[in-house]
Amino acid sequence: MKKQRPITSDAVQGFLQDGGKIEYRPIEASRGWHWELWAIRPDGSETVVISSKTGDDRVFKSADALVNFHLRTFPGSEGVWVPIPKGAESQDAK
Repeated sequence: MKKQRPITSDAVQGFLQDGGKIEYRPIEASRGWHWELWAIRPDGSETVVISSKTGDDRVFKSADALVNFHLRTFPGSEGVWVPIPKGAESQDAK
């Protein structure tokens, strides 16, 4: 079986042009929520996107950062859905 190469953040545009999709997945952080960027290949396999700058998983530490990335990636987009985990409480409610 051929080993699949990791997807880096600088290769996302090409990945999308080749039929891939991306998802933003919430992860709990010490102060609220962050979102990991995941790549879904046309065959359905999934992998976290790696930051081309740091070599770490590509994580957005704010919804603003996620939206800005999305708008750069999809220039004509009118919006993006920012998921939250089921049962997540507002930081104000804690």
